[in-house]
Amino acid sequence: MGRVHSAKKLNEPDIEPLSITELRPKEEYMSKLVPYAVHYMFDGVRQHFFKLAEQFSDVEAIHSASAHAYPDSDRQIAAHANLETARIKAQQLGITHIRWNEAI
Repeated sequence: MGRVHSAKKLNEPDIEPLSITELRPKEEYMSKLVPYAVHYMFDGVRQHFFKLAEQFSDVEAIHSASAHAYPDSDRQIAAHANLETARIKAQQLGITHIRWNEAI
């Protein structure tokens, strides 16, 4: 009797499956989103919201607060603004006392 070969479809690439040892850890290819709480005063009224992000900074908090305060407006602060420019613009928009922390 002859050997039985598995059928191969035409144009099917020769790909060998990865072994378990060749797989990368999940952390290497998936970003880790962290919840952050942002608190600020908007025209003297306390506001807060939560945001998921891989990283967060003072500039990102100011930018996010402006987007929260003015969701449908062009009055938001640019995400690429430097810290001092973002602070000045925020004060001009009535956004003050911005603070943020990693939410638990």
